[in-house]
Amino acid sequence: MEFVRNTNIFNNSSCLLNFKGKYGGKDADIIYLENSVVKKFKNGRENEFRTEKDVLELLTKEGYEHSPKIIKTGMEDGRFFIEMTNEGETLFEYLLKSTNNQINLAIEKIKEAIIELARLNIMHDDLTIENILVSADKNGNPDKVTLIDFSWIKKTTVNDPFELANKMISRKFLMQFIEQFVHK
Repeated sequence: MEFVRNTNIFNNSSCLLNFKGKYGGKDADIIYLENSVVKKFKNGRENEFRTEKDVLELLTKEGYEHSPKIIKTGMEDGRFFIEMTNEGETLFEYLLKSTNNQINLAIEKIKEAIIELARLNIMHDDLTIENILVSADKNGNPDKVTLIDFSWIKKTTVNDPFELANKMISRKFLMQFIEQFVHK
């Protein structure tokens, strides 16, 4: 498959998500509101709910700037939910309209976010273009990167956070996908 910039070629693919409305995933339904996101975990996914809640609370306590903040948690209609801040657009959406320079700046911000996460001995095991949010300044340059979907993480002990960061960014072919958007 060849990737084309500024053209939505993923119309029938699982890569295209409706980020302004609702998305039904394997573990949870995601509802995008104006200033927040509600993640409603499917029945039987209590462990994923508790993991995500606990990790987000830990990251907030540790001062980690690259994760959403919890607004509230609870149970509704028999399903656990987390409402959290919505901090940007997905990396996929950002890549569609970015220049090479902006993409390179975003990659550096992503690496910083991953290295900081690795320093906390946490490995994000589902780092995809849908699980990275980018906030841009008025010129379209990445201002902040936020990592989301912490229901599938691994606690680890590392001597070298850079090595763990490289491992995380190479999983799920993240860099190979990003590179498809860079003008050669």
